[in-house]
Amino acid sequence: MRTKTWLKAGVAAAAIAVLAAPGAAFAQAAGPQAMEERIRAMEAELAAMRAELDALRTMETEARDDVIRLRETPAVSQPQGPAPPREGFQVGQTTFRLSGYVKADALLTDYSAGDAPAGVGRDFYLPSAIPVGGVGEDDPSLDFHGKQTRLALTATRAVEGHTLSAYFEGDFQTAPGTQGTEVVTNGYNFAMRRAYITYDNWLFGQDWTTFQNVGVLPESTDFIGPSEGTVFARQAQIRYTLHLGEHTTMQFSAENPETNLVTLGAVDDDALPDFVGRWNYTNGPNLFSVAVIGRQLNVESGATNDEAAGWGVSLAGKLGLGPNNDIRGMVTAGEGIGRYVGVGFAADGAVVGGEIETSQVAAGFVSLRHGWSPRLRSSVTYSMVDVDYHVGLPTQSSDAWSASANLFFEPTPGLLLGAEYRHAERELFNGQEGELDRLHFVAKQSF
Repeated sequence: MRTKTWLKAGVAAAAIAVLAAPGAAFAQAAGPQAMEERIRAMEAELAAMRAELDALRTMETEARDDVIRLRETPAVSQPQGPAPPREGFQVGQTTFRLSGYVKADALLTDYSAGDAPAGVGRDFYLPSAIPVGGVGEDDPSLDFHGKQTRLALTATRAVEGHTLSAYFEGDFQTAPGTQGTEVVTNGYNFAMRRAYITYDNWLFGQDWTTFQNVGVLPESTDFIGPSEGTVFARQAQIRYTLHLGEHTTMQFSAENPETNLVTLGAVDDDALPDFVGRWNYTNGPNLFSVAVIGRQLNVESGATNDEAAGWGVSLAGKLGLGPNNDIRGMVTAGEGIGRYVGVGFAADGAVVGGEIETSQVAAGFVSLRHGWSPRLRSSVTYSMVDVDYHVGLPTQSSDAWSASANLFFEPTPGLLLGAEYRHAERELFNGQEGELDRLHFVAKQSF
């Protein structure tokens, strides 16, 4: 701005000189009167130039003041909240992430046929552990524990245009696996739940069986919830996921085989893996899947040397009904798949006359979830299982069912408080039965 001012002044001076030179010559030629008129014209020209110079000086001063004010005005203070959490930490080219939760459980259980012995049936709902045929009803039993506290570690890195990841997850809900007793220390062993490697669409290691869709399990204070009505197994496998579109995938897996028979228990004579295929559709809150399994049961024990085919179909789904509301469920049926359904409620079959007689299993659950407010919600669930062995096995479980209702409150993100009531019944083929009524309270902090 200062350069422009001096330039204007120079132009004005030059103009005066130019005007003055011919004016002087004209004055000598025209006389005193003409000279006076010429001087008055020059004075008018000079006054106009002086006004323009004063305007330029005013503009320069205002611009300089504006610059000073901009320099002296402090920056507007922006709200400074906590920095967003980083997703894990990096070591070299690998990103690690820790996750999990701490969970405290309190269970008050009333059995109709005598108390259940210590074990997992006292830690969470296990339908096959409901006492039956007892002499009478005992007082309710109270159990506190924190065994379901969980820790998981993920390690991921990019390798030559591919994604390589490892995942490990464990908790303390093992049986027996105790390091101490409830008398003094209540110590429990940390045990592996899941451990696998993924390379793009491939998975190698222990994970939920592909035959199970864990995404439809209802929210429950319990470790599982609708235990008798769901497919439930974790085991080593090789799985490939094929992406068919934006919402659709197909999964194929070869999984660890293990024949479980009534008369012999688990036998390790299997020569072929269990093969599973599953179609998945996911669109927002909506989730649907169809899974099929084919397996070979095999036993070589003494004079018994036989094999039999097992198969199963499982349909699962979740349908959104608005914000924080949905209905979900699963239906499963098949032969020779007892160990996959109801947390081992039934065996895969029985050996009769040296041959394997497979069991028939039908199971399912339905659950309705409702959000009372953004931080308060409930689920109501019904679950059942029915078994048939084709042979007389009077002391084996024939069927079970349960119904539950809960209320969860989230006072702050990451902290969950819940209460649930469950009624359940179990019956044997000989008609003996037992009932369970349980109040279950939890506090869980996720991280």
